[in-house]
Amino acid sequence: MNKKLLLVLIATFLLTSCGGTKDDYIYEGPDSVDIAIFDYENSATLQEGLGTIFTIDEQPISEQTLATFLSLIGTNDFYANKVIHTQKNQVLYPDPNDANNFNSHRDGDVDYQIVNTFTRDNSTISISGTSVLHDEKWTTNELDPNVLDHASINTTGAYSLQVSADGESFTESYDYLNDLYDQETQTRYENYQYYARTNLTNSSDISNHLIATIEYVDEQNETLSIANQFDVSFTASRNLTSFEVLYEAKSSRATVDEDILEVTYLINIQIAEGMIVNTTYLYTEIEKGSSDFLLKKVEDSRQYFIV
Repeated sequence: MNKKLLLVLIATFLLTSCGGTKDDYIYEGPDSVDIAIFDYENSATLQEGLGTIFTIDEQPISEQTLATFLSLIGTNDFYANKVIHTQKNQVLYPDPNDANNFNSHRDGDVDYQIVNTFTRDNSTISISGTSVLHDEKWTTNELDPNVLDHASINTTGAYSLQVSADGESFTESYDYLNDLYDQETQTRYENYQYYARTNLTNSSDISNHLIATIEYVDEQNETLSIANQFDVSFTASRNLTSFEVLYEAKSSRATVDEDILEVTYLINIQIAEGMIVNTTYLYTEIEKGSSDFLLKKVEDSRQYFIV
């Protein structure tokens, strides 16, 4: 994957985070996957597989080890039945005419944050939960002279995924106190497709972030000057039956104002007792000088539980 694909991944995250179209009806193709559906039991495959590739307390991750790890990571996805999923997209470049004011902003700044807490009921095969959303924007209007408008919305809502009474379709919905953010999608029911939607871990999301980031950073390091290249650390650690995979890439670059722009990617995956318990994708841009400014932050972090 290249830089364009990484941008597509980030753009997809932004689009899916900012509300959708109400009452869409999506028709999907027939089920063509032959697996044991609605099996939410604990699978030992992940724990046993990790024990064979991560044999010491700490080790660097090679290409071969990474390939094996990625082939294993999704094997126990359906076990966790609760997730707390936090997403952030912050673009907070300060006004160049008021750079020392931490509250200064300019056109295009955004502070979007959403925390979804979802729980799957294995007996009814449905998911319910809550959503807490913060959506803040700064936009220059068309007045003369132009004025920087500021809008900030905080709202909470309920989430639901369930099959219709007649078993012909299933509905996924977000119902917020602020109707602007409401979403509802109804889809024709297929066994495997619905089973896949009840996967709360979705390890493929963090895998895609990891692959795209590794390839993007490698590509950048081929073109950047030595002083601006990313320093990369990619390790796995083991503590008895717990495992952690940590990828971090950091680049420090001089700005035109002789400050330092620090660009960081961090991806962390924690596994305990054969279940993914935490995942984090984090991208930040911080300008460091007489004052430090967080310029940009994209975060996707998830905590998983059995309740």
